[in-house]
Amino acid sequence: MLPDVDLWATVRPQRTVLAVVRNLTSLVRLLDIVPLLDCDNRVAVHFTLDSGSVFTAGLHGQLDRFGITLLDWEVAAKSRFDLVLAAHVNPSLAALDGPLLVVPHGAGYNRQLSSRTNKEDAPVGLSPHELTADGKVFPAVIGLSHERQRLDLALHTPAAAGRARVIGDPTWDRIRAAEVRRPAYREALGVGPGQRLVLISSTWGERSLLGQRDELVERLLAQLPVDHYRVALVLHPNVWAYHGVGTVRAWFRDALDSGLLLIRPEDSWQAALIAADVSIGDHGSVAFYGAALGRPFLNSASGLDDLTPGSVTIRLVCTAPVLNVHGDLRGQVERGTVSAELVEITADTLGLPGGSAATLRQTCYELLQLAPPAHPPRMLPISAPTPVRGAAITAFHVLDTVSESTVDIERFPAILQRFRRLSDTADYLLVIDDEEVDPGMRATAEIIVRTGPLPRAELTEWATRALAEGTAALVAAVSEQRCVLTFRDPALGVVSLWPCAAEPLPVFLAAVAVYRWRVSGRELEPGGKLGARLTDGPEVEVCVESVRPLPQV
Repeated sequence: MLPDVDLWATVRPQRTVLAVVRNLTSLVRLLDIVPLLDCDNRVAVHFTLDSGSVFTAGLHGQLDRFGITLLDWEVAAKSRFDLVLAAHVNPSLAALDGPLLVVPHGAGYNRQLSSRTNKEDAPVGLSPHELTADGKVFPAVIGLSHERQRLDLALHTPAAAGRARVIGDPTWDRIRAAEVRRPAYREALGVGPGQRLVLISSTWGERSLLGQRDELVERLLAQLPVDHYRVALVLHPNVWAYHGVGTVRAWFRDALDSGLLLIRPEDSWQAALIAADVSIGDHGSVAFYGAALGRPFLNSASGLDDLTPGSVTIRLVCTAPVLNVHGDLRGQVERGTVSAELVEITADTLGLPGGSAATLRQTCYELLQLAPPAHPPRMLPISAPTPVRGAAITAFHVLDTVSESTVDIERFPAILQRFRRLSDTADYLLVIDDEEVDPGMRATAEIIVRTGPLPRAELTEWATRALAEGTAALVAAVSEQRCVLTFRDPALGVVSLWPCAAEPLPVFLAAVAVYRWRVSGRELEPGGKLGARLTDGPEVEVCVESVRPLPQV
């Protein structure tokens, strides 16, 4: 037994539970299950670490974050528990004294990994190597997410078939319940009205989306206009644990500074998935859940060899539309449609919809030999995500179209220019904010925009200095609700627009619109009006106050 400690006012539990953590992935699943025992002072839950995984870097920090103190494995192995919970299974768990309930740590049992199973075709979690010790099956209950998995268990470990119980998928049930918070999740991610969120997910391993090293994340960000799309990335916890936070952030530095939202492993990836309009993924569980939500899903999987033959995930990735990474990514995203067939396929893994929490709690209390609380289990909310973000974008490549008195504008992150399609020969303008610090960008920008207000007396001095810095054809700044645009070409002079708020977007749009208007040979007369807008967005209308010659300096 655990050592007794006499403390004043200590409530002595009637039952003890041990939750066994192996890595961050298993911890995330356990945190969907352990709260089912909350609010019951008859039960005390302890945690321990089943060592041996190479994916434990950063785990202790996350345990601290959730207020979890680990019990030494040696102590746990010498103690008696009324229930042992694990989201993984291997022979080391047989050393623990207490009825063991094991559950899958992802969307069902689909992956094959011979180093874990000692068999080429057995699903991880259902092989005799994992489920037996000294020739005997040691888990008391083997949780299955769907009735169909009984066949796999009976095929690979017949002696364990009688220990199976369908417990559904608690993660999926929480995702479905939390869909009502979709607007809040989108707001937390900075997805504005009219914007679409594309979520990319990758499992771990050389055959994962990330392991293909095709720079999909950067290519996508380079091809999607930043004002119309947001892009989020969810990586398997093993990627973070093995390579480290610093390395992952370094890999995606340019992407982060181009607007990428990087979801940390301890953060609410489920919320990001709910917020998404389109998901792109491989053969991992996040992609599986994304397809199950019924939103457009594009398959970028190459890891069929990582999956058991005939598994539901193989059916999913072989049915879903395949993403051509080197093709027109924007077009593929825009053409993505909802597929009822994909939703139907995922249903063959996600059993007991809405009933997982009740079934899991009932199973736990049966093993504890306690009557469960009379009230039903409460569905715990999923918190809003707080992604890793980069610096604000201060250099854009701009595409524009002039029609009548309006200029339609699309903006793309300039630092990812190298990831555009080779066939993209569009005439982009390089427009930078005056806060851009890269010398190369400053030297080659065609338009420089100062978004912070300037005193009127300093406008000419700033414009002269900005034009002298590189090859810019136009510089723009705001003073007293006027946007003053100074051309390098004396024939185009200085244009003053009214009104113009000292906010980044209106100044940016006005500068691009006037530039295109003037260099195309169109005239601007005092009192004339000009509109600029992000494509399909609201129009910013400005009135030409004056057009005058360049001042003599």
